[in-house]
Amino acid sequence: MSTRPIEPGEILALLRRSPSSVISPSTILSRVTARGKNQKGSRRIVLGHLRKLVESGAIEELIGGYRIARRDGLRQGVVEGVDVVKGDAVASREGTVVDDRDEVWKVRSVAPLVAGQRVLFSPLETGDENRASVVDCVSEAPTEWVGALQSARGRPVIVPFNDRARWRVSVARNDLGGAEDGDLVVAVPVAAGQGSRGARDRARDENVGRITERLGKPGDPEADFRAISWNHKLRVRFDRSVEAEVAEIPDALDPKELRRRIDLRARPFLTIDPATARDHDDAVCVEQANGGLRLYVAIADVSFYVREGTELDREAERRGNSVYFTDRVVPMLPERISANLCSLREGVDRFVVVAEMLIGNDGRVKRSSVYPAVIQSHAGLSYEQAGAIMTEEENATEGIAPEVVAQVRLLATTERCLAKRRFEDGSIDFAISESQVEMGENGRPSGIVTRDRTQAHRAVEEAMLIANQTIAKSLLKHGMGGIYRVHETPEDGKLEVLEEVLSSFGLLDPSRSGALGSAEIYRALKRAEGRPEAPLVNMIGLRSMKQARYSEENRGHFALGFGSYLHFTSPIRRYADLVVHRALSHWLELGEQVAVGALSTSHRLAAVAKHISYRERVAVDAERAMSDLKKCVFMQPYVGETFKGKVTGVAPHGLYVTIDAHDVNGLVPSASLGHDLQMDERGHALFARRSGARYQLGDEMEVRLDEVNLVRGWLRFEPLGVDAGERRGRRGDTGRPSREREPGKPGKEGKRGGASRGRPTKQKARRSGAPNRRKGR
Repeated sequence: MSTRPIEPGEILALLRRSPSSVISPSTILSRVTARGKNQKGSRRIVLGHLRKLVESGAIEELIGGYRIARRDGLRQGVVEGVDVVKGDAVASREGTVVDDRDEVWKVRSVAPLVAGQRVLFSPLETGDENRASVVDCVSEAPTEWVGALQSARGRPVIVPFNDRARWRVSVARNDLGGAEDGDLVVAVPVAAGQGSRGARDRARDENVGRITERLGKPGDPEADFRAISWNHKLRVRFDRSVEAEVAEIPDALDPKELRRRIDLRARPFLTIDPATARDHDDAVCVEQANGGLRLYVAIADVSFYVREGTELDREAERRGNSVYFTDRVVPMLPERISANLCSLREGVDRFVVVAEMLIGNDGRVKRSSVYPAVIQSHAGLSYEQAGAIMTEEENATEGIAPEVVAQVRLLATTERCLAKRRFEDGSIDFAISESQVEMGENGRPSGIVTRDRTQAHRAVEEAMLIANQTIAKSLLKHGMGGIYRVHETPEDGKLEVLEEVLSSFGLLDPSRSGALGSAEIYRALKRAEGRPEAPLVNMIGLRSMKQARYSEENRGHFALGFGSYLHFTSPIRRYADLVVHRALSHWLELGEQVAVGALSTSHRLAAVAKHISYRERVAVDAERAMSDLKKCVFMQPYVGETFKGKVTGVAPHGLYVTIDAHDVNGLVPSASLGHDLQMDERGHALFARRSGARYQLGDEMEVRLDEVNLVRGWLRFEPLGVDAGERRGRRGDTGRPSREREPGKPGKEGKRGGASRGRPTKQKARRSGAPNRRKGR
């Protein structure tokens, strides 16, 4: 029997024979191995070919499998309504879709459509009316809706809760389930002929549902939490089987395991976290060494307690990460593990995995090792406490042991050394502030503050970054399978636009040559510091970046300027880190044998990486949604008041303005600007061809708060003092070329948006690939 290797061309030929079909990986595997090529490792080879073909753009991955890539102007959008056909909204194949440019399309599909479903469609040439044909489903059809119950022309309807879509669901009066007007509810699809007699008289282009759950009123902390959790399908509770496994874990450290580990309890490790943190998964210790510093980064050994294949492990993988809201956390692991057994609390012995690094005076790691250990935190400090010691504020050291004070100061020295080297090597640092909602005792927001990163934040961040980079290099050196944090080079078109913008402000070295790299971007942003254009170039720079993600393959990290990088330092709240800890544990136990076994699990790692990347996006969306709602609740008393702000987002339907007073963001609709506006090719401005009026990123604007919408989670502003003549000729104000290069693709702020859309939120910070700064990472 022939063992001729499987070639990528065979997979392409198979998919080309059925260009409109989506073929599953198992079917592809069975067909290409059917003729004498079912050799050892076929599955790994085929999955590898599929991954590379997707990356090359030759094929595309959709739900259920792969197909030849379409290059005929297809668009994506969200189904906002379906036409009732023969009294059955569930089986409808016609409806409306809102695309990513906010255009509305009448569509027809071969499969039933459901509101909230994301689809791929092909525009049809039908004259003036937007008509299209749905060719595929990008996301599964929702089995339920979360929205607010309202009255429309005397009939009960559900409108989306904190959702960009504009679908509407009709409800028969006997299907209200006790819900009242204004309640947040959950509903499931039903046939239009069911329910009350009025259900048969629904308008076309409308969904029909039955309420199954009443959640409460918008703005109520519990109702908002339940609605957002339901909307994002967050797993709020742990199953009994998981709790039972956790209950069996002993409180005391295993004596046998304790003897096996290196004892570092005498070293003055300390934790630095937010004052309200309960899960302390990292501790640091620094010592003076010949020719540099010895840095110990100790990370809670979660893999010792969360064993692969257990119910606890499967639940952690399903969740992917913890979700941090303003007033609570949906944890990846049960509280007994996250806040007790694995939390590096002061004065308590804990099992850890240590990355020990000898750092030279030039900021480079000279030697490193990784090993299991036991430590005891000598102090648990807040960022504020550590920052005060670093800046030598008065009374900052009062009540704190001298050895802890010495550690904090050594850590500050370490930060300066590491940061200098990192930025010299080309790491980008976008000057983007982050606002935080402060909560009052009644569970409602009491303020919105912008917190700057202190030296304490930067010190912990640098320690975590170098540890993550060091572990990534170890995995690669020893051939271990793992999950990497990758941030790929931006698309050529976006880099070209960014280069033009930076050049127009004189921020690039005119003698440079070659493609724009991370080092050049960093230096340009440094030159912009303190200049009027600084906010603009930082925003455009951030939006030119790709989204960071997880991958079983190392592809480097563009924004950090690292050739290899992963997440190792937060296994309590990120499953990716837990996978890396297991790889290290296997290697420490088995040595070089692990390299052989790692290859057989590459397809498993690929699936996990894809899943946790998706779960990270879900978490970010949920966190943003909650932050938007809290900001809306806070802004309710300010309706009618005027504010000064800046344009931080541009979309076809308007401008997103962030007001200076509270660092919240709202929409100025295009209609209120008084012009027939169009978005420029880059997506950085709206302009009117006739009058010459132009509104662009970074423009200052005075606005009045006209509406706070708790259901949609957004603010609406009315511009003040806008006059077409004032904007005439603004095209050349920035000195940028008037010839725009490519169509702008709005980010998340470019959709119907909330109180933070258009502002550089945590979600957008992650686009840069920057570490998650929830705990200074």
